[in-house]
Amino acid sequence: MTAITDLRGSDLRLRLRLYARQFRTWALKRGRPVLPLYEAERPTWWAVLRRMLLLAAVCAITFFYGLLVSVLPPFLLVPAAAPPAILTLVVIWALPDAPRAPVRMLARLFMIFSMIMLLWPNYLSFTFGGLPWISLRRLIGSVAVLLLLVCVSTSKKFRTDMAAILGSSPWITRLMLGFIAVEAISTFTSSALGETINRFVDMQIMWTAMFFISAWYFGTAERNSNRWVNSILWCSGILMVVGAIEFKVEHVLWADYIPSFLQIQDEAVQQMLRPNFRDRYRVVTTFSSPLSYGEFLALIAPLILHKLMNSKTALRISLWAVADLILLISAFLSGARLSMVGYIVAHAVYFLLWGIRRWRTQPGGLIGPSLTLMYPALMVSLSMLIVSVDALRTRVLGGGASQQSNDARSQQFDLAVPAVAHRPLFGFGPGEGAGAVGWRTMDGKLSIDSGFLSIAADYGLIGFACFYGAIVFAIAHLMRSGIFARGTDYSLRLALAAMLVVLLTARSVLSQQDNNPLVFMMVGLSLALIYRASQEPQALVTDATKTPGERNG
Repeated sequence: MTAITDLRGSDLRLRLRLYARQFRTWALKRGRPVLPLYEAERPTWWAVLRRMLLLAAVCAITFFYGLLVSVLPPFLLVPAAAPPAILTLVVIWALPDAPRAPVRMLARLFMIFSMIMLLWPNYLSFTFGGLPWISLRRLIGSVAVLLLLVCVSTSKKFRTDMAAILGSSPWITRLMLGFIAVEAISTFTSSALGETINRFVDMQIMWTAMFFISAWYFGTAERNSNRWVNSILWCSGILMVVGAIEFKVEHVLWADYIPSFLQIQDEAVQQMLRPNFRDRYRVVTTFSSPLSYGEFLALIAPLILHKLMNSKTALRISLWAVADLILLISAFLSGARLSMVGYIVAHAVYFLLWGIRRWRTQPGGLIGPSLTLMYPALMVSLSMLIVSVDALRTRVLGGGASQQSNDARSQQFDLAVPAVAHRPLFGFGPGEGAGAVGWRTMDGKLSIDSGFLSIAADYGLIGFACFYGAIVFAIAHLMRSGIFARGTDYSLRLALAAMLVVLLTARSVLSQQDNNPLVFMMVGLSLALIYRASQEPQALVTDATKTPGERNG
């Protein structure tokens, strides 16, 4: 090979000119336009300089954010990420309409999130250098949020479907949007801004996004809601098996087998993994406490009753009756009174709706009218039975070991009233209500037990009215449309209405947020079922649904 020193002067100049011409051709080549509507910019040396300046600016910003990650405390990392996040949202908003949106991937991620939410403990997460927990929920939820935004930005059909579903019940939609707005206001008016912003971002991923995705997913096809219900029941079956084994060994099954890269050195996590006893061992499974597990069991009771009442064969009826009995046993193993109370409320509400529905569809039968008319007497008898039988009273209302919890809730209410009155409109910010109330456990930890008090202290009376108002409106809509639904089957609307009533019962004594993603999915499912009911043709009045007097003219 010929070295440069071996070349004569004229040959060297020619070679350098050739290299310069090749570089100029590469640097100033005409680029292919991104879209047919645009024309490529005329290549100039100034364009090359701008590209180099842009590259240098990107490198400088990258270096700056790397420095922030190493210097800032963890609670300020999320606010520092706001500019790139806003830039990402602007880019997604600017995307043009596309013939195909990633709706299939969005649906799959939603189903995966629904199962991960139940089967994978949230405290089994990755941690890097003081950053927030990188859990499976956050990873899958974040990707689902991006896909949701891309679908809204690039698909006219997606936007049309979403608008139709949200418009099927304007008051539920307005109240949910109002609660999201109150979340933002209470976050940015909180005295602990850094921490509340972190919680606010989590809520938008786990709660808000799941509400919109579930409304779209369930509203597009009936089979989607059936698929989701089946997956939730399968997950609950797995959890009940895990809970039975855990009750036998009296500790969380994976407590001693967590890999080092999933271990979080946090006192709250260590408390979740410790055995929980009151009069006996209390089952936790994948949740953070027995109370959250008990709330989940109470919430799925109407789904099991829905499957039971729509079964057509003796085998399926027997299987779902056994599943209902196993659910009762699992509720007892959780050691949570709210689980037993929720189980009773679920059956009481669902069978009342079932009786009214049967009376309407089969007016000549005896079961529907008898059950409906005798319902007050049955409820009084059940209440007297619970109060008079010691074993039932202890398991449902609690005994001496539970009196301390009752006294604590009474004290919290006395402290919460003046705290909420201090900031009545938008509260103290996400997660800051317990500190404002100021009630502490015997070991000095801040605590607030009632979900009603927690929402009022965190988001004020406006947030309280929006959140629980949406649930109350959903219950009323679902009951009406479920009772007057076309056909003779028992709609999922009745089961969902009973689930929301159970939720209100449980939240009167529970403020833990483990099941909040499921709650927002349930509200989204409510909108979807109301939308699908509005698309059904009006039920025709036939001789089978007329009273004897109407049939005789």
